[in-house]
Amino acid sequence: MKLFKDFITEAFDLRPESESDIRNDKNIPKDWQDFVVDIWKDKALKGNLVFQATGKLNKHGEISGSALAGKIKPGRFAEIKMGKVKIGSKFKVDGLDKGAKTIKLSRDYKWKGETYTYSISLVSGLGSKAGKSPTGAQWESMITAAYNGGYKTGSDTFKEVEKFWDNYGVIAMEIGDWCKKNKVKGAMTQFGATSGSLTKDWKTWGGSNKTPKTDMYTPKQNISLKKAGGSQLMSARGAETYATFHGAMAHYGSTPRGGKALADLIMDEKEGFPKMVLNSTIDELKAGTGQAAASYTPAELQKKQKEYKAKDKLMHGLSEKISKFFNKNKEFQEYFVYEASSGYAKFGVGSQSVANQIMVFDADEGTNNLFKPLGDDPTQISSYIKGYAGRTTFYVSFKSSGKNPAGVLRSKTAKKVVAKKESIDYDYLDVLRETIQEDEYASQFLNEETEQLDEFAILKKVWDTTVKSVKSTGKSVGRVAKHYADQMKKGYAWLDKFFKNYIAKIKSVVDNIVKMGAKALETMLKFFGIMPDQVQFSEPGF
Repeated sequence: MKLFKDFITEAFDLRPESESDIRNDKNIPKDWQDFVVDIWKDKALKGNLVFQATGKLNKHGEISGSALAGKIKPGRFAEIKMGKVKIGSKFKVDGLDKGAKTIKLSRDYKWKGETYTYSISLVSGLGSKAGKSPTGAQWESMITAAYNGGYKTGSDTFKEVEKFWDNYGVIAMEIGDWCKKNKVKGAMTQFGATSGSLTKDWKTWGGSNKTPKTDMYTPKQNISLKKAGGSQLMSARGAETYATFHGAMAHYGSTPRGGKALADLIMDEKEGFPKMVLNSTIDELKAGTGQAAASYTPAELQKKQKEYKAKDKLMHGLSEKISKFFNKNKEFQEYFVYEASSGYAKFGVGSQSVANQIMVFDADEGTNNLFKPLGDDPTQISSYIKGYAGRTTFYVSFKSSGKNPAGVLRSKTAKKVVAKKESIDYDYLDVLRETIQEDEYASQFLNEETEQLDEFAILKKVWDTTVKSVKSTGKSVGRVAKHYADQMKKGYAWLDKFFKNYIAKIKSVVDNIVKMGAKALETMLKFFGIMPDQVQFSEPGF
C-alpha cells in the first residue's frame, strides 16, 4: 500500500486508502490533516478523487506553489458541475459557473487559537496511471452511441471505446442529449473513414492530406467535430494551406465579383499593369539594361545579372498590389475559412467527406457545446463562418514565377483564349512577343540575333535604332540636336502606339480569363507570371 508520503515527490499516482494514511504521514503538516481528511471523506469525491502533490505543504494553510490539487473522474466532475451530485456543505465551492474548468474547495480551520484558510483546486482527470483519455475518433464513437441511445445500442465501432464509458459516459450522454435538443436530426453514424478521395485540382495544388472533414453524419448533416479548448480548422499547414488558398480562389472566382475584381485591379489605368509596364519599359530603355546572355561577355553578364530587369521591376510592383488585394479582401478570407472547414474543393461536390455542419463539444461538462452550419456550398457560406473568419489572421505574399519564355514567337496568342477553357499555355511576355511580331517597325528587327534577346531587350534595340543621333561630318551641332529631337518624338510616338496595341491584347486576354469562373484567379496569376509565395493562416481555435 502506498501512503500519501510516497507520492508527495512523484506528482499524483494514488489516493490514501484510509484516514490513518493521512494522519500518519509526516509530509502532511498537522494543521493540514483535518482538511485533507474531510476532502477524502466527502461523498461526492470519495472513490473519484486522486490527490496531486507537486511540492511541500507549508503550515498554517500556506501552499508552496501549487503543491496540492486533485483530479476527479471526468464523469463525476461533470455531474458536480451540472448539479447532479453535490459536494458537502462543509466547503466553500467556487467554479461551478458555466465555462469554469476548475472547482476550488476551501474551508477555515483553527490552529492554536488562530483561524487559517485551506484550499484545493479540483480538475477533471484520472491521474497519471489511469490510462489515456479518449482520442478525437474515440469521442466521435462515444458521442454517436450516446446520441443514438447509449452504449447498449452502440455499433461494433463502440466496442473499441467501451473501456472509456465508466469515466466519460456521463459526459457523452450529456452531449448526446444536447444534440437532440439543438437541431441534430435523424440517426447518427460515425463516418469512420480514415481517408477521402482528393480532387484532381487539390492534388495539382500540392495538397495530400486525405483526412475527411466529416466525422459523423445524419441523413442531411455532415458534422465536423471539434473539441473545445484549442481545436482548429486545419491540422496541417504548409502544402495544405497553399492548396486551401487555391480552393478559396476557385470559390471566389466563381462569383460575379471575384475574377472581375482582380482584373479591374490589374488593368487599372492609373496604378495597374498598363502604367507599370509603360514606366518600367521606358526606364529600362533609358537605362540600357536588360540584355540577355547572348548580348554580353561573361564579365558583362555577371555585372548585368545584378541589375533589375524591366520585367522583374514590373512584376514586383504588381505582386505587391495583388498581395494587398487578397490580404484586405474580407470576402476572400471568408471563402478561405469556408474551404478550410468544409473541404468542398478538396473532396468535391457530393462527397461524404465534405462537412456542412460544425460541432464543438465540451469534454469536461458536456453542456457548453456549439452546433452551427457551415453552408451547403460556397454560395451559401453561413453567418457563423463569416463571423469566425473575422477573428482569423490571413496573410499571403506573391513572387514572380521565374518563368523565362523561350524566344519562340507564338502566332495570334491573344486570339486563342477561349472562354471556359481550363487553362492557357502562355503569359503576358508571350503576348508582348506577339505584339512585337505584328508591329510593322519592330518586326524588322526580328532575326536570329534578336531571338536570343529577351522581350524588353528587343524593344530597347528598336528604341536605340529609332532615336540614335546622326554624327555625320559637316553637320552643325544644332542640326544634330534637331534631328535627334525629331527622332525622339518619333520614338515616343511609336512606343505609345506599340503599348496601346499591347495593352489592348492584354485586356482581351484578361476579359476572357474572367469568364473561366473557378479557374479565373489562378489562371490570371499564372498569365502574369505571379505565384503565391507564403500563405499563412492562424485562428483563435474553438
